[in-house]
Amino acid sequence: MAANERATRPLVEMKGIVKTFGGIHALEGVNLDIYPGEVHVILGENGAGKSTLMKILSGIYQPSAGEIIVDGHAHTQMTPTQAAQFGISIIYQELSDAAIAEDQRKLLRIKCSSTEQNITELSGGNQQKVLVGKWMCTAPEVFIFDEPTRGIDVGAKSEIYKIMRDLSNEGKAIIMVSSELPEIWAVCDRIAVFHSGSIAGILDGATASEEQILSLAISGKGE
Repeated sequence: MAANERATRPLVEMKGIVKTFGGIHALEGVNLDIYPGEVHVILGENGAGKSTLMKILSGIYQPSAGEIIVDGHAHTQMTPTQAAQFGISIIYQELSDAAIAEDQRKLLRIKCSSTEQNITELSGGNQQKVLVGKWMCTAPEVFIFDEPTRGIDVGAKSEIYKIMRDLSNEGKAIIMVSSELPEIWAVCDRIAVFHSGSIAGILDGATASEEQILSLAISGKGE
């Protein structure tokens, strides 16, 4: 989505988010705005803090400091139930058993023998689509995809990207956490690059270069 097409008001604002585990700072004063109709990629090396921030947004972790503003209302603490009520859903790389409705199977082109088939018997790409379908039934406004294409084939990746883009075209906000640099240009509008618990930079997906991203991710500084 072009910058001049972006909604003027974000769906979610994360302000000054800090998270410590014992004496270790996993996040240090992170600020991030998420807009409707946008695919926002969260990129960085392992341990940079990107998944921790998403667990805070989805209510799994509580921030040590900072606030999350949803629909204009500020929250310093949020449970997973509250996050779901606010329209925030997270789709993990990890999978669990789930039943899929026939309409979702057709909509997402999930390849299975029947809607009673166990999710663990499906391919990695179809497992991801089952989880997307499960969350679509709750009508969320913000979808968080945590490493959604890790370990799946190229064809399945393309289908996941299409689902993301279709959802963003419907006005949903999409956040994709990724460690795989080559994949992000297929889908992203903006890229937040993490380094050592902070956002080193936020780049326009249409103009960002691999060199810029790597420099921010590795050293915390632009070119």
